[in-house]
Amino acid sequence: MNVFAGSAFLNSKASMTAFTMQLYTLAFISLLAITTSASNPPTVTIKNGSYYGVYQETYDQDFFLGMPYAQPPVGDLRFRNPESLNTTWSEAKNATEYSPECYGYGSDQWVLGNVVSEDCLTINVVRPSGVSKGADLPVGVWIHGGGFYQGGSRDPRYNLSYIVNEAAEAGMPFIGVSLNYRLQAFGFLWGTVVKEAGVTNLGFRDQRLALHWVQENIAAFGGDTNKVTIWGESAGGRGVSYQLIAYGGRDDGLFRGAIMQSGSPVKYIPRASS
Repeated sequence: MNVFAGSAFLNSKASMTAFTMQLYTLAFISLLAITTSASNPPTVTIKNGSYYGVYQETYDQDFFLGMPYAQPPVGDLRFRNPESLNTTWSEAKNATEYSPECYGYGSDQWVLGNVVSEDCLTINVVRPSGVSKGADLPVGVWIHGGGFYQGGSRDPRYNLSYIVNEAAEAGMPFIGVSLNYRLQAFGFLWGTVVKEAGVTNLGFRDQRLALHWVQENIAAFGGDTNKVTIWGESAGGRGVSYQLIAYGGRDDGLFRGAIMQSGSPVKYIPRASS
């Protein structure tokens, strides 16, 4: 993926059009890539029940997409702390498509045309094909950026297939995990009433619950619960930093490492001296 920077590019209408077309092309290619050519899709049984995923032929990977890690934050659960799933099922559920992104507002969602919904608290797993329970591979949990007001795990730039493939080819395979969390006012409403109700920073609480889901279930996919690294860029990097310092630095055994890319728990703005 090309990385563009500089005001000359950003101020060029033609360049912006080209950039938009590249994003659409990337999205289209990614949708084509995540297709199954196998008559027997990959399956997994987790704490609540079973899922069947999709085989990605290009990189020889298994995708399990759009799996809820929390109850839908709608109705009485809107603007409330996330609640763990409280249901079980006997027949395998479909995990072959990304869920909608959480409600946000920004250019990423406009350009990519991603579907949004309040029912968005889902998690995705990408693994080298053939990996199963007992493989004990390291796990990388990706937290997307977007200023806490846009973005989501269905963004084709963040589908993790390339980096999981590169690691496997280098002889250092790992399992990639990505997740959605509530954005804007749904996830980061603030004020005295919000604080007194104990429902501040719901987006970060969503991330935390997703990490608990990983601890409960990632072994079924072939991951090692003792080798989890959380990892994010921009606002995702800030999310990682807040998970590091949350509850006085208590990690609850949810991860052993953290990678912050362009994100910090401290906001710093250069100011000219008077």
